[in-house]
Amino acid sequence: NLRLEYSHKPKENYRNGVKYTSNKFMIPESKKGYIIYNHPIEAKLEQNFLIGMKFSTKDDLHVDRNFAESFKGKKISTNIQITEQPDIEAKLSGDTFKIKAQTPERQFVQDGKAKWVWEVEPIKGGEHYLTIVVTSYETISDKEIPNVLDTYSHSVKINVSLWQHIKTFVVTPSWQWLWGAIIVPLFGWFWVLYQNRRNSKKQE
Repeated sequence: NLRLEYSHKPKENYRNGVKYTSNKFMIPESKKGYIIYNHPIEAKLEQNFLIGMKFSTKDDLHVDRNFAESFKGKKISTNIQITEQPDIEAKLSGDTFKIKAQTPERQFVQDGKAKWVWEVEPIKGGEHYLTIVVTSYETISDKEIPNVLDTYSHSVKINVSLWQHIKTFVVTPSWQWLWGAIIVPLFGWFWVLYQNRRNSKKQE
């Protein structure tokens, strides 16, 4: 029997201190990175809260007490595959939230660590989703290539107070129509009725 064996190992290259593994292209060798972020289960309408996310090349984020105390909600830990020294971008989005980044969204992973913070304001009640997209940027053959590493999406229940319900209803078009078509004429009718009764008592 004729037996064919193929034994081929990718070439190993180094550029700027970064190890690359490739057959034809300069593709950075990947390794594991660790991420922890907070996920609020509930929040109040128009009351700001913070979302924080930390990255490390070491599995040491679960013992970060400062992170646990600074950011409320459920803490979620996960891992991603990254290259040796990439730029990492983290973007937080949500259609029913006002979101303001407190730190640069694109960061160079210095000393194996990075941190992101966002200030979030809910603008609509109900259950809505916040999504974090983590992207790395690597230079391959002198071209910058974005690579989506992972996406994290979670729902947040936004509670609305009674006063906020009333305030929202007052400014809606339906309330304006109700005010103009029913309440104002009804008030006018009661006012005329009151004046007629008052005049009748004066005549007596």
